[in-house]
Amino acid sequence: MSKVSKIENVKDFLKIPDDKIDSCLKDFKAYIGIGKELIDMANLLGDMLGTDNPVNEEESLNVFEWIDDGKNDVTIVLNPNDEVE
Repeated sequence: MSKVSKIENVKDFLKIPDDKIDSCLKDFKAYIGIGKELIDMANLLGDMLGTDNPVNEEESLNVFEWIDDGKNDVTIVLNPNDEVE
């Protein structure tokens, strides 16, 4: 089973073994890029629907969970907090 590392702040990266940090940072970079795109799409959708602040950026993307599986892929799980009316 692959090891999961939860990154909630910068010092959590210090827990990643030296021989794995490049792989972790590669996945983190992809996570940041996808996160920015998701926020942009949500804001665009909010503009189209006439809603204010559709994404709570303080609660979005605040934890990065890195799975040391050697695959170098990214999975984003979306958990909506509010129901859409």
